[in-house]
Amino acid sequence: MNEEATKATFAEDVALPREYVTLQHLRARDGTPVTVICEAVSEVASLKALGGLPGGRASQAELEAWIEARKAAPADDLSEAIERWGRILEQGTSLPLRSGGEIHPAFYVDRPVAGAIPVRMLKVADILALGQAVLRLSGYQLEGVADQAQFPAGDGERGPDRVGVDGGGANVRLPTLRLVAAA
Repeated sequence: MNEEATKATFAEDVALPREYVTLQHLRARDGTPVTVICEAVSEVASLKALGGLPGGRASQAELEAWIEARKAAPADDLSEAIERWGRILEQGTSLPLRSGGEIHPAFYVDRPVAGAIPVRMLKVADILALGQAVLRLSGYQLEGVADQAQFPAGDGERGPDRVGVDGGGANVRLPTLRLVAAA
């Protein structure tokens, strides 16, 4: 056995799966966009947060029932999606401190953490950008419309890549993700 193969890796040499994501809508006190550290989460954490297996598919009947339920209560659908993504953000985000440490998590859903920001303060576009980064770093490939999706800024304009509920309360299709475990 050669000597190189038996040496342990120094802690400083470990390349953690992390990425900086700059938010579109949340600003620091000086007016600059907030940048958040995103990192990988365990498969168990992502499974718990998303409530299903990556790549799982519903039957046609289950899908139609789900769509009909969402037509009746689009706000509930959006609220549920934000809570699920919020759980991913609780697990896989942090904010740097000037002292060199970090606040982890950077965001929380319902249990306040000192220095963390409530997920309810984020716009949907920022939640999706952070969640997608965390899942990508966790080894998932994101497929579907969510990669290009935009959430309306409140102008009520509709188009093929506009999603959410417009300013007039009309239903507009929300993005869906199919998670596929990366090879």
